[in-house]
Amino acid sequence: MGPNHIKDTTTIELTILKLKSAIFRKIVSDSGRELPASTPTVINLLREHYKANNGPITISEIADKINVSKSAVSQIISSLEKHHIVRRKTSPEDKRLVYIVLTMRGRHVLKKINEHHKHTNILDELLVFLGEQDSAELVRLMDRINDFLEQNEQKEATRND
Repeated sequence: MGPNHIKDTTTIELTILKLKSAIFRKIVSDSGRELPASTPTVINLLREHYKANNGPITISEIADKINVSKSAVSQIISSLEKHHIVRRKTSPEDKRLVYIVLTMRGRHVLKKINEHHKHTNILDELLVFLGEQDSAELVRLMDRINDFLEQNEQKEATRND
């Protein structure tokens, strides 16, 4: 594989990240409301947190783990509440503590995201299987998909204005 392979692989990874983000927004946002940019990071943290069967988590803990301000996390949580994915629950022992709890819809969304992740993890194996020439063709097609996604984002932004 030549020096362009690194660029090609990076292009594929960026395009796949955009595809994942677009799919994530489609899974989560069936109401058409815009989600904050860091929402996938918070959702992934919640997914890993609950997958590990950890106890309740607070906004402060989320903020510390993803290195984002508490106010930014609070805005994301408010947005996820509007989408009925999480709810806030005050600790019965300490009324100052507020836990973030998944709703039934939130568990359903996380299940869909987990299923999606299983399918996307196969990409690494695919690139090895395809080899350099076919991977280059995939990059070309992914660039076209990326262009399509960017056009859709612009259309959505125009509609939301």
